[in-house]
Amino acid sequence: MRCLGLHAQFADGQAQLDTIGIEAGALSLSGHGTYGLMTQKLDLHLLPRVGIAGTGASTAVQVTGTIEAPQAHQEASSNGRFEITIGGSEPDTCPALLSTARENIAGEMAPERKKHSKASDLLHGLGLLH
Repeated sequence: MRCLGLHAQFADGQAQLDTIGIEAGALSLSGHGTYGLMTQKLDLHLLPRVGIAGTGASTAVQVTGTIEAPQAHQEASSNGRFEITIGGSEPDTCPALLSTARENIAGEMAPERKKHSKASDLLHGLGLLH
């Protein structure tokens, strides 16, 4: 997996997922949706894209049901048509995806984490070394 980004707000027993994104090999996926924390109900609107020899194909998908029994089906566009997009180069969405997923509620970027160059610095930062 190259990157995974998720930004969610939790309220009233529901997770509002305003950013969902994954890049793994030839597959990328973006979207948004809701997840019921108690009911486990899904309502996800996703756009998966499969890369094929420098180009790709995608179609909108809605996932409903529950975590244990998800139901995926092609989702119609705003004009009621089902669309498949073929062609175009695959953009590198990881930087924008990760940036959006790191934003806090106020819309400001979360502080960057300190990168540890030495194993002892990492262990000290985790509280495992004094």
